[in-house]
Amino acid sequence: KNNLSAQIILINKALGDKECISKIEYRAGAGYAAHISDPSSLEMNTQQIEITTVDKFMGGERIDFIKMDVEGYEENVLLGAKETIKKYKPVLSFAAYHVPDKEKSADAVKSIREDYVITLNSFAEEDFYCE
Repeated sequence: KNNLSAQIILINKALGDKECISKIEYRAGAGYAAHISDPSSLEMNTQQIEITTVDKFMGGERIDFIKMDVEGYEENVLLGAKETIKKYKPVLSFAAYHVPDKEKSADAVKSIREDYVITLNSFAEEDFYCE
């Protein structure tokens, strides 16, 4: 054990590009995976969740590193972190195995700060690394 559990604070919120209330879907017993609710979906449990932005949540506080795996919602989270990214240029690391979203995610980063160098790494899965 690394004894870091005392330094972790769980916050029951989601991150996106705007503040709102939405529903997430999850399957009981399927681990921690969840996603924004699809109204046509059946067989899923739903729960209301507050969505906020990185900018609003951090209130201007410095961030040096942002890591995310948000199942295709990367562009939304990046846009919600626009001011933080502009001001502090944190290192960004996020999942890129959602094939249709790869270009949108890279474009979102470049639209905020053109000076990022973006690398696509393939270890167990594909990840973008931006610094």
